[in-house]
Amino acid sequence: MEPNWRRAERLLEQLAEMLHGFHSLGWVWRDCKPANLICHKGRLWALDFEGACRIEQTETIPWGSPAYSRPTDHRTFARRPGTGEDDYAAGVIGFLFATGVLPPAARGPRFRLLKQSGCSPALRDRIETQLASDGCLAGRSAE
Repeated sequence: MEPNWRRAERLLEQLAEMLHGFHSLGWVWRDCKPANLICHKGRLWALDFEGACRIEQTETIPWGSPAYSRPTDHRTFARRPGTGEDDYAAGVIGFLFATGVLPPAARGPRFRLLKQSGCSPALRDRIETQLASDGCLAGRSAE
C-alpha cells in the first residue's frame, strides 16, 4: 500500500475513537501497531490485548513492539501512568501511513518527511504531538 496522508488521517480518526473507548474504561492497550489492527468494511478492529493494563498501573513489565514504543518505555520495569504508550504508537502509525517510513527520532527530519508527503499542517501537528508526548523525543538528536 502506497503512503497516503489522507488515508493516514482517516486511520488516525478511527484509531483515536477506538483508543478513547479503551482509555475511558480505564485501560491502556500498550501494543498498538498495524499488525494488531484489522480494517473490515471500513471499520477498525483491535487485536492482542495480553499487554494491556490499567491506566494508573505503574508496576508492570515493559510491553509493546520497539518501533511503536517510546524510546524510554523499555528501559525500566515500571511505567508512567497514563495513555502515553498508546498515544505514541498512534503517532508512529500515522507517520508510517503518511510517509511510508518509521519516524526518525529528531523533530526536524520528521517535519520534513511529513511536509514532503503533502501532509496537512493540522495532521503534521497532530502526529508530532503524539510522537513528542511527555517530551520523550523533544530535543533528542537522531542516532
